[in-house]
Amino acid sequence: MVARLQALGFYPGKKVTKLSAISQKGPVVVEIDRSRIALGYGRANRILVEVEE
Repeated sequence: MVARLQALGFYPGKKVTKLSAISQKGPVVVEIDRSRIALGYGRANRILVEVEE
């Protein structure tokens, strides 16, 4: 799974913005480097992020 996420642009320290999420285990859309990526609930649920305020 790590290699697939890196191919999509997910790297430690990279800024990720959550754009939308469908309730009840639907897909999650995030933005990385001005690219929008849709992740399934199962994959998105396993990604840990640090919230920046």
